[in-house]
Amino acid sequence: MSVVVNGGSAGNSSGNGSSSSMPQLVTTYTTGSGTYTPISPNSLLRVTLVGGGGGGGATSNSGSGSGTAICTYRLNNQATIAWTVGAGGAGSTSSTSSGFPGGTTTFGLLAQAGGNGGYSSGTAGTLAGSPSACNGPAGGATYSSTPGAGNSLYGTGSQSGGVASTGYGAGGFAFSGAQGMPGTGGLIIVEDFGA
Repeated sequence: MSVVVNGGSAGNSSGNGSSSSMPQLVTTYTTGSGTYTPISPNSLLRVTLVGGGGGGGATSNSGSGSGTAICTYRLNNQATIAWTVGAGGAGSTSSTSSGFPGGTTTFGLLAQAGGNGGYSSGTAGTLAGSPSACNGPAGGATYSSTPGAGNSLYGTGSQSGGVASTGYGAGGFAFSGAQGMPGTGGLIIVEDFGA
């Protein structure tokens, strides 16, 4: 799914494609994969990547939230860029299985790993997805002593059984002692400032 917003450009009312302090085009992807076509093959881009949230494990071992990578760079004669939004990790299906990690979100060569799944047998998924490109915050980890699912910059992990996490890149809650809730999928925001 994508949402495209044509934004105004401060100091560039002519719309001639020159870069300015405001993006000329903002595109959001929330699921799937495809290709992005920039305004110019030499556009200045600011790209925000959120991986999928980790799935909840057994008992109190919820999934962790994804980190967020925020990258600003100029294209070098590039007509299209491939992208993929990481899916949320599936939850555990038994008292002895772990939740699955969230999928990796990519935009060209940039990548943001998803959050870890919650582990089975009394061990929480304590590590969060962390930025693997550029700048940005790590996702929220989760621990067996605090069983709520991990947050991301754009998502909120559930704090009670049977309630789904919301937003993008949030971890899934551990539910019913055996079945974990899924994490939420990732997110890409592309801000295109033109050449």
